[in-house]
Amino acid sequence: MLSRIGVYRNANLRIAWIGCTLHAMGVMGMTDDKMDVLDVVQVAELLDVSIVAVRELAHTGTIPARKVGREWRFSKEALFRWLRQEVQK
Repeated sequence: MLSRIGVYRNANLRIAWIGCTLHAMGVMGMTDDKMDVLDVVQVAELLDVSIVAVRELAHTGTIPARKVGREWRFSKEALFRWLRQEVQK
């Protein structure tokens, strides 16, 4: 888990690494109707960053997200598409 100070500095590197790993595992193209929408905790676990980091990335529009009431929600498909784009940069 990244420290609160280093999370923003290192988040893009970590995300690029995770995107490469998911792509190599064949996860990038997978679909599962039951898990199409993720919450903040699930995204934090997937990206191996803090919940605070996920909320900040969502709030700034860095990662694709929608606010539903007071909670952030993430489309798995949109998140994986974003990860692929980050890896290609």
